[in-house]
Amino acid sequence: MPTPKHTLHCRPKPLTFGTVESGLKVRVIAGPNADGLWKFRAEDRGRDRKSHGCLWGNLEEAQIWGAELFLKKLDGIDDDDGQVRTIGVVIARYYKHAAELVDAGGMAASTFRGIRSQIRRLREADPAFMAVPVRRVDYARVSALVLRLQRGGFAPNTVNRTVGVASVAFNWALRQGLISGTFPKMGLPKTTIRPKRAPSAEEITATIAQMVGWQWLVTCILYETGGRIGEVAKLRPDSVDFDRKEIHFEGKGRHGRAKHRTVPVSDELLKKIRWHLRTVGADVHRSVYRSPEYLLGLKPKSLRNTKYREALYAAQKRANVARFLPHDMRRSAVTDFQRAGVPIMVAAKTLGHTPEVMLSHYAQASMDDQRDALSAIRAHREKKKA
Repeated sequence: MPTPKHTLHCRPKPLTFGTVESGLKVRVIAGPNADGLWKFRAEDRGRDRKSHGCLWGNLEEAQIWGAELFLKKLDGIDDDDGQVRTIGVVIARYYKHAAELVDAGGMAASTFRGIRSQIRRLREADPAFMAVPVRRVDYARVSALVLRLQRGGFAPNTVNRTVGVASVAFNWALRQGLISGTFPKMGLPKTTIRPKRAPSAEEITATIAQMVGWQWLVTCILYETGGRIGEVAKLRPDSVDFDRKEIHFEGKGRHGRAKHRTVPVSDELLKKIRWHLRTVGADVHRSVYRSPEYLLGLKPKSLRNTKYREALYAAQKRANVARFLPHDMRRSAVTDFQRAGVPIMVAAKTLGHTPEVMLSHYAQASMDDQRDALSAIRAHREKKKA
């Protein structure tokens, strides 16, 4: 039986740590196995390619394992005065320090995950930056890093966070006495606030018509229920009650307390879910990100690896529709509730929000709404004059 096409594309790329002369490389040598895990091998980046062991795991586990091996290898590479050589070593040691803070309760796990994500993006976008000597980290080199991130298509706020992690690691190493000098100050790209948008029903319907597979089902659920993408990703097969025609969401709440809510759905959406479980779900479950206990067959955190947004944007382009985000369909739901005259308390309970937040943050007024409002005001004034 031929290997599924999506499995070939999901093969992790090699991970590199440090310079060619003294660095470490972690690459896949086998897999995936029945559990979707890959066999990674750690070896020197030099000509001898000395092996440092193997590991069965996923990409995140391989990154942590490789960083720990690289730190052990660096014990004999530091300068005589105790100062580290490259910015990559600085970032690796800061990463280890952050991990220790999480274990000690001094840093939130979500903050550590953000740091890990930015370090991974930094390493993938500009591997050469990790090998730059600390003494040569200047304005020109950081500017080149920013330019490479921008050309990679990253948003301004993403560029700021990625470069910010390097700056925080550099300043931490300064306070620890590991390096000397200063991280160059520069004008980073300004973060642009994207205007809120509530796509029309015609735009969303045209986009759905251009989609296939589980991405199509996700868009259908978001459009009808007004849910969040994270809530849809956490849906399980038993979250859908076909008899009562309801979907149970594990909503977002403060301080780790989830707000669960139940939303009634149409027969048409239930029919689409049944079709997905019967056909598309079987193919998805063969991918490396498979997780049969979830409705989509994917682990919630791996939804970003499956590039749902890219599929959504490509469908919008084919449908000749202006771009909108997955969360914009939630704004459309709020606006439709408001225009349909649904009581605020009912709409807020359905969408999992307080009425004040729902109206101030999500409700959008179109130009037609404004024209109708002005027409109503003029009619009221004319009636008052008469």
